[in-house]
Amino acid sequence: MVENGRIELGGDLPVNTDGGALSSNHTGMRGIFLVIEAVRQLRGEAGARQVKDCRVALVHGTGGALGSRHSGATLVLGRV
Repeated sequence: MVENGRIELGGDLPVNTDGGALSSNHTGMRGIFLVIEAVRQLRGEAGARQVKDCRVALVHGTGGALGSRHSGATLVLGRV
């Protein structure tokens, strides 16, 4: 799936359309930027990294110290 380009822009299931944590922002602030990217994709405002006809976006983030204060959230966003 990865080697065949299915998760790249233009693939069946684009992932990390903003470039991922190493390309986008500090990893400690990743969560809100995932939501911002999803909204931009849904609005058609992502420019060169726009997913064609984006109608649904899945955002998942985790935080805290593993084993003591760990948390996670998953959002499914869509447009009509």
